[in-house]
Amino acid sequence: MVCAPSPARFSRAGRLVAQGHDLPGCNVSERVSRERQRIAFGVLDRLAQHPGLVRVYPTQALCPQERCVVMMGGKLLCFDSHHLDIPGSETLVPMLARALRQGA
Repeated sequence: MVCAPSPARFSRAGRLVAQGHDLPGCNVSERVSRERQRIAFGVLDRLAQHPGLVRVYPTQALCPQERCVVMMGGKLLCFDSHHLDIPGSETLVPMLARALRQGA
């Protein structure tokens, strides 16, 4: 199993939440996030030719309606611009479990 990068986000979201700011403006479109990480996605797309390799794309869980969100259910999902916090990681558990079963 190979996991693609988590969506690129606004890097100061955690600090802004701590200061009481509203975060909808920190969300970024899935297209912009993917463009920021085009090299990594290009490598993963080339790996598709390997039999038995399961690719996981966190954007499927973290970018509902083509917007990569920094909060979900009132919880901050990211630690910084490229790393998930615990709630963000927990959001991926069902997807990762399916991928592990598929690869087994």
